[in-house]
Amino acid sequence: MFGWVSVLVCGVAAYLMFNISKGAGIFALVVLGVNFWSLGIIHNYGPGQVRDNYERFVVTLNMLSTIVGVILLVVALVAR
Repeated sequence: MFGWVSVLVCGVAAYLMFNISKGAGIFALVVLGVNFWSLGIIHNYGPGQVRDNYERFVVTLNMLSTIVGVILLVVALVAR
């Protein structure tokens, strides 16, 4: 469930960032894409089906994109 919440946060951040600046909006869309892609990889492959290093990389990438999405959402709400 939390995975979809992070995608929603990144999506709202992307929408709000496009209202502020096109460049920031495109960056937020890239973050949204990375978050959605990594969530799909996490849910499509169960533990042990992917190499451990790749699995750690994808989980770390998902966590970092979630953190960046939250930061972008806060910046968009403050700048609004």
